[in-house]
Amino acid sequence: MPFHRSYYAVLLLAPLVLVAFWPGYFAIPRQVVFGVHAHALTAILWLVLLATQMWAIRTRRGHLHRTLGLALFVFVPLFVAGGALAIQAMMTKALAGHPFYARFGPGLAAADALATPCFLALVAYAVAQRRHVHAHGGAMLATAVLVLPPALGRVLPAVLPTMPSLHPFVPAFYAAQMVAVVVALVAARADRRQAGPFRLVAANVTLQAAAFALLSPSPAAMRAFRAATATPAAVVALTAIAVAAAVLWWAWRAGGGVRRRSPAVAYS
Repeated sequence: MPFHRSYYAVLLLAPLVLVAFWPGYFAIPRQVVFGVHAHALTAILWLVLLATQMWAIRTRRGHLHRTLGLALFVFVPLFVAGGALAIQAMMTKALAGHPFYARFGPGLAAADALATPCFLALVAYAVAQRRHVHAHGGAMLATAVLVLPPALGRVLPAVLPTMPSLHPFVPAFYAAQMVAVVVALVAARADRRQAGPFRLVAANVTLQAAAFALLSPSPAAMRAFRAATATPAAVVALTAIAVAAAVLWWAWRAGGGVRRRSPAVAYS
């Protein structure tokens, strides 16, 4: 298994996520809309599942690893749906005149809209390559790097020096993206057998930064937001679940479906 102790790194994300999302989520759960709850809960469960999977394979609990692996067919569609609902909630806040989202909503919505398909692509690749330990493990671990930008982007404003001409969130956002790109490229260089997924994450995060820089509040953006928020949340969620489930099913079939006897997992 590549990066033998990687489950420790995934677990270390837990305190970062707690600190980052405490003011805007954990401290005010009753003020948070359902879409954000769905996104947060599924994201946390995904990190727990990912760390447990890595621990299981490291400790030679192959049966547990395979059994828990089937849970991604539930968690991933729900996570993708939660992400879509969170974006819709962000758009709703922007339209309502929320000071932060009215200013940064278009860029953040575009960044999240890029991150979610990247996550789904990584998991689908991992499923399709589940019989190839390095490709599978690299793709699964790379999904954790996508957590760094939103988490660090909320923590860094408190530690970075302020600039009179810039909102504190702007340098924090770009610094968080830069950290994620560096982590992804270092991981890609550390084990070239699984470099592809980490390079994809680096490219995706770079695109997120570009989208954030290029998209600003405009009449066109607000029209797009109104069109997106006019779609019922249930339709958005069910469509996202259907798309994610279809992609995972395709990946499962591409990987050879079910075999009566699974090949031994490489523990090296």
